Amino acid sequence: MTVPKNCGLQTLELSDNHLEREVPESLAYCTMLEVLNLGNNLISGTFPCWLMNSTSIRVLVLRSTNFHGSIGCPAIKPAWPILQIVDLASNNFSGKLLPQFFFNWKTMMANEEEASSKLNHLCFEFLSLNHFYYQDVVTVRNKGLQMKLTTILNVFTSIDFSYNNFQGEIPKEIGDLKSLYVLNLSQNGFTGQVPSTFGNLKKLESLDLSLNNLIGEIPPQLASLTFLSVLNL
Repeated sequence: MTVPKNCGLQTLELSDNHLEREVPESLAYCTMLEVLNLGNNLISGTFPCWLMNSTSIRVLVLRSTNFHGSIGCPAIKPAWPILQIVDLASNNFSGKLLPQFFFNWKTMMANEEEASSKLNHLCFEFLSLNHFYYQDVVTVRNKGLQMKLTTILNVFTSIDFSYNNFQGEIPKEIGDLKSLYVLNLSQNGFTGQVPSTFGNLKKLESLDLSLNNLIGEIPPQLASLTFLSVLNL
């Protein structure tokens, strides 16, 4: 597949098919792309680092494909300032999670006032005469269950890196994502301790760090997470 240089796509939903080969780099021409869902396919290759050049991506789902290797992309500046949902679960990604990977995720860093002031959902006008809208639908795993979001609110944020081969310590910088609702890093090879900075995640409802190689005590800072309803260690 080759994408034209004048690509105006805002949503690309190709999940649950039998797509093979690698993601075409020509998708980089889609500078207005907000939702990219390629989950549950047979796509192979390494992490599409050219996506890091996008400043418009809000939802990225690459779940259950055949991606492998690092997601570090060290040659590219921190990106995705309005990212809300990222799902890389059930792949063969490996290596360490570099702190700079999270540096520019400003939507996830927003405080309560900033988040509520931007309360809306992803919808794109496709017939301006009658003001009809298409609303994106994405399925995420939350609290151990699959949840289909028919409207994606700006206040909902989720990170799912489960069922991969990530190693090393969990970056303490994840604790800067104060508006994060769901964090799933289970079924990897993370070592070290649970970062005490996770106590800053006051909006967190679900935290799953199970089936890793973590050591030490549970940080007492987690006791301040009053919205937490699922904790799996």
